[in-house]
Amino acid sequence: MRRKHLIDVTEVFRFLRAEKQHRIIKLAFYLLLFTLIIIRTFVAETFSNMLSDLHSNNEEFDIRSMVLE
Repeated sequence: MRRKHLIDVTEVFRFLRAEKQHRIIKLAFYLLLFTLIIIRTFVAETFSNMLSDLHSNNEEFDIRSMVLE
């Protein structure tokens, strides 16, 4: 075990800049993933609405049935 959590109070400022950069990169990564998920949700909803418009009757929609016809 590296015991990184047991450091002297005066040594905290040595790692402050690297920790801040690491956390900003991590935050940016999570924000990017969140944005992609939100965009993908809207695209899926739009695609679902387009497919429901194409298949207007109340039958169960199956993409395989369209390919086989």
